[in-house]
Parts: sequence; C-alpha cells; structure tokens
Amino acid sequence: MKNPLPERLSMIEDFMYTEPKEWHKKIRTEIQHLRQAHSKAMKKNNRITSGLLDLEPAMEKRRTAALLSSLEKLNEHDRQLAGDWITLNIFSESYAPVQYDGHILTASSIWILDRLSELNVPLDKIYMLLPTDEELIDDLFEIDIWDCQYEEDLIASVEYVLRYRNQDIAPLESNGGDGERILTSNLAAEGKDHAAVPSRQKFESLLALLPQWMKDEAIAHLEACHQAWTERFFTGIGFFKGQYIDKVHNANTIRKEINEIRDKLECKAKQYMAERERLRKNRKAQIKSKPNAPINAPLMNPLRAPNLPIIFETALAYAPSPLTALINGAGDMGDAEIVSLLDKMKGLDNLHETALKELDDVIDQRGKFLYMIVHRSYLTFDFVTEYFPEELHEAMLKPVPVPDPYELCFAMLYAVETGNDIPWLYGSCIGTLSEVVDYLPWGMSDYSEMEDPYWEEVPPMSSKVPDFPDWYARDYYWKNDDEYEARNLSQIIYFI
Repeated sequence: MKNPLPERLSMIEDFMYTEPKEWHKKIRTEIQHLRQAHSKAMKKNNRITSGLLDLEPAMEKRRTAALLSSLEKLNEHDRQLAGDWITLNIFSESYAPVQYDGHILTASSIWILDRLSELNVPLDKIYMLLPTDEELIDDLFEIDIWDCQYEEDLIASVEYVLRYRNQDIAPLESNGGDGERILTSNLAAEGKDHAAVPSRQKFESLLALLPQWMKDEAIAHLEACHQAWTERFFTGIGFFKGQYIDKVHNANTIRKEINEIRDKLECKAKQYMAERERLRKNRKAQIKSKPNAPINAPLMNPLRAPNLPIIFETALAYAPSPLTALINGAGDMGDAEIVSLLDKMKGLDNLHETALKELDDVIDQRGKFLYMIVHRSYLTFDFVTEYFPEELHEAMLKPVPVPDPYELCFAMLYAVETGNDIPWLYGSCIGTLSEVVDYLPWGMSDYSEMEDPYWEEVPPMSSKVPDFPDWYARDYYWKNDDEYEARNLSQIIYFI
C-alpha cells in the first residue's frame, strides 16, 4: 500500500485576518498585485489603459491615507475583516464608468439650479458665472435631457462650470480610454485645486450662492448613505468570514487527527524496523554458527550436497523511511492496530479532500461577493437567496437611503472639493455612488424602449400608492419582476 500522507500536515492559518501593524504592508501588496493584473489585461486588450487605475504617486498616497484613516475608525468586529476592506478599496478602478454612465455632473447641475430657484437667487447672478459661448457647451449634451423647468443649454452651462473648474490650473486628466477625470484627480490629491484663477473663481462663486448649511446637509446625507453601504458590506463579508473560519476549523481538526494517526504509525514503524533489524542480526548469527562445508563438497558427491545458506537481507537501491517501509511491507504482519490505523487514515484522507473543497467554495463565494457588491449596486435577489441564510436577506437586499439622488451626486463633487476621505475610498464609494445613480431618471441600466410595457399600454403594478409619493422610492414593478428590479416614479415619467 502506498503511503497516502508521508509528511505531517501544517495547520491552515486565517489569511483573511490582517493585524493592524500589517495594514500598510497589505495595502502596498494589494496595489502591486493590482498593477500586475492590470498590466496583463493591457497586453490582451489594447483599449485598457494604465489611467484606469488612479494610482499615480499623488493619488496612491491620498487613497492610502484615506484607507488607513477608515481602518482606524472600524469597530472591533469589523477590524477582524480589515483585509477584505483593503482589498475592496484597492481593487476598484477609476470613477470613469459611474461618472459618465451616471452623468454625475448633470445631476449635480440640476440640484444646484433647484436649490437656487428655491432660494429665489436672481438669474442674473447665475448667468454672469456661466459661459457665453454656445460652442463650449455643445459637447455636454451627453443625454437627451427633458426638464419641466430648465432649458438644456442652462443645465449644460452649469455643468460646464463644474466640469472645467480647474481648466486654468491644469487640463483635465485622462483616466483611460477617451474619458477624463472629472471627480477625483491628481490635482485634488495634491491639494492644488484651489488656485485664484478665473475657472476656479466662477466655480466657487456658484457654490457660494448656496448657504453652507445646505452643502453640509448634502455631505451628511452622503456620509449616511456611505455608512449604510459599508454596514451592508461588513454584514455580507462577515458571514463569509464566519463560514471560512468554520471550514478552516473543520479542515484543521481533520489534519490534526491525521497527524496523530501518523505519529502512532511512525511509532509502530520504528518498532517494526527495530524488530526487523533484530531478526536480521539473529539470522546472521545463526549462519555464522554453522560449520563451513567443504568448497568442493558438491563436486565430491552432488547427491549429498548440504543446503546452501539463504541470505535474508540484500542491499536496497534506496533507503525508505520507517513509515513507508511499514505501510509497504507490513501489511501481512497480522497487527490489527496497524490495519485499523491505516484504514482510518484512508477515510480521513477522503474527508480532508472534501474539507478543502468546501473551503475553496467559500473563498470563491467571497470573491463573487467582493465583485458583485461594487458592480451590481445592491446584490441581486438570486445571489443573496442562494448564498446567504434567510435571516440576512433583508439586510443584504435593503437599498441604501437615497433621499435625493441629485443631492448625493452634488455631495460627491463637494466632498472632493472639501477634502473628505469618502471619495478616496474607491471600492465603497463607487459602490455607493453606483446605487445612488440607479435612482436617477436615466439610471435604469437595463431599460429598453422596445420592451417598455408603457408602449403596450400595460399599467404598472404598485405595491402601495402613497398620498404624497416619494419620487425615488422603488415602489413600482411589473407583474413578473422581482422587487429589487422595481422602478421609481421619476424613472417611469422619464421614459413615457
């Protein structure tokens, strides 16, 4: 029988846990891994550029500082998951997809105009800050905006002031492909985006028309939204961490038992080899004690030739270990304990293989979670019900609080301007912002006019009809839709 596990098995360590003193090292390691992975992707796809990483020296330093600060603020429970928090916020690329597909600055412009309208700010004060050359704003009509209060060129003019707020300091930075950094940038990372130049003065004068409490309130709402997203993340990753620890404990228990059996077999092997050596010496002694036969005895009388000695041991081409020799050569010794231990070892080997597969499955599920929670806003119903216990379904499917998606888009821009750390936590903030823009009228990424039931005169199914409807609550869905696919009133009106 071949020795199934000739070496002792080491215990599996908890690789998900990162000591606080190792946080900075973990960040540097993750950044290096990301760069290597991105470099390989660039070789396979020439449309991928290094700019998508947002990891130039200034931005790397700013992102690292924000990440370390957020780690220090984690509670004791979440600190056990610091390694995953680092991975989430390093392995996310730039804001390019969400800032362009979500039209963050367009939403910010509409919010600013709404607030200035409520404050009865004279239009002359606004117009004097806007570009007068119509050609400058022609390129900003990225979506077919219809608004009951503002002309398209007015919204685009405000967006121009927001987008090109730093053009007199430095041109817009490329973030890969044809995109440009309109939120975070190297300029913002270095704190060099507040020079006294015309483009900045117009931008800051526009924001100065808003009272400070209104801007502070927008930031507070962004922080609350980001906190809710963060809590959901730690709830999900905490579940997988618990599953991981259970599987590690199970595998280590099996490994410990395998090692104990191996130790017993090793002891038996040494006894076996010692007994074998004793028998060998006794046999040699017996051979030496017999009288030597005449050399020519067979020639003298072949019929009376004495029995020639049989050599018990011959030189081996290799020297097996005692345990290998026992398993390979002692199967017929009749030792019931050895046979029992070998049978148990075989059974444990199968259990160990199963335990490692279950551990790999949990790690794979954790990886899917880290990807989906950023790229799919809040997780899909199918994924949550398949991988999470029922008691966590509500926590994982509940959307983050979005009182006003336009306000939160503005808050994102304002957070960059005021040095807030949230925009520099790329994973969690991109995940939060992705969910925010999903509430905008144009935020339905899966919308298809050809499949819109309204064109077929099919009325929506509503779970409730409030007296004063919340324009951004997802309370409306089609007959066969899951609840997480529900639409809000602004989206329904926008697409009819």
